[in-house]
Amino acid sequence: MAAAAVPAMRTERKDAHAYASLKQSDTAEPAETDVEAACSPAEAKETKPQFPPRMQYIRSLAWGRPALMLLLLYCLGLALVYWLFSRLPDLRTLEAVARQQGLLGEGAEVAALRLSLPHSFDELRAVRRTVELYRQQYGGQLLALMVGAYLFLQAFMIPGSVVINVLAGSMYTFPAALAFVGVVSTCGVSINYWLTRWFLKDVVTNLIPQRVQAFSQEVRRHQAHLLNYMLFLRATPLLPGWFISLASPIVGVPFPTFFIASLVGHQPLNFITVQAGRTLAEIRSMRDLYSPRNVVFMLLIGGVALLPVAFKFQQQKRERRRKGSAAAAAGVANGAGGTPKSPAALPGVVVVAAHKVAP
Repeated sequence: MAAAAVPAMRTERKDAHAYASLKQSDTAEPAETDVEAACSPAEAKETKPQFPPRMQYIRSLAWGRPALMLLLLYCLGLALVYWLFSRLPDLRTLEAVARQQGLLGEGAEVAALRLSLPHSFDELRAVRRTVELYRQQYGGQLLALMVGAYLFLQAFMIPGSVVINVLAGSMYTFPAALAFVGVVSTCGVSINYWLTRWFLKDVVTNLIPQRVQAFSQEVRRHQAHLLNYMLFLRATPLLPGWFISLASPIVGVPFPTFFIASLVGHQPLNFITVQAGRTLAEIRSMRDLYSPRNVVFMLLIGGVALLPVAFKFQQQKRERRRKGSAAAAAGVANGAGGTPKSPAALPGVVVVAAHKVAP
């Protein structure tokens, strides 16, 4: 019986060993699977492509809501301009009224009248003739249309406001045209200022961060004379006007400073464009408006805006020199014995005095 029990015990040991090995393999497989599952996200993260910050912002669609709000406001503004335009009588009615008033000759035809967006100064001269007839017959409606169109173009940074400047200069007296253009252009960029502040602050900061950061540093550096600095930027063509309007509310330019700088700083360009309207027959292209003489004129006006800053800087420099000379003179007087020095400044004297007092 003992001999029969030995093989049975060996068989039981083998079975127990096989069962333990099978249990180990069953418990080890999930561990390996867990490790693979834990490593796979990291590996996937490493292989995931990295986009630049600007592209990440675009892909995040965080700009969608501000864009929809601006699109809605754009459509409302465009509808308002179209409504003002539709209130004007058509060209045939204008022709009939002009003939009754004797403003059109017998040979003039309605085909000679034109009211469309001009693409050249030749077309602008043809449009000017039609607009002048509207001004004589429907002056209030034309003025409302010009104001609405100017505000719309400036608020949404659409090119074309220079054409209205030229037309205003050709139809009104020079002081009236200059005042009209100055007020309306300032109101237009003010609308753009608030639109940017309410809707586009994050969008502009994420799309052009380097330019906004550079402008912010310049604004902080000129904080003591910010109005003069903004006047200089508005009066000179060193920075685009659209960028100044976009970046000013983002970098912390106060609205009163922005408004005054725009109202005064736009006057050099307004002066040039209004004057061009009075000599419209001599203008052939936009290059005539931005001739070297006109650019130098705007730079000189911008330099005049910086004159108070230069004067203040020189005054502070002279004040620092005067204080430095006074301090140097006081130091010489102290060294010559003009003012007795305190015992703390002469420790040796205190030590000698202590030795003499000691018994």
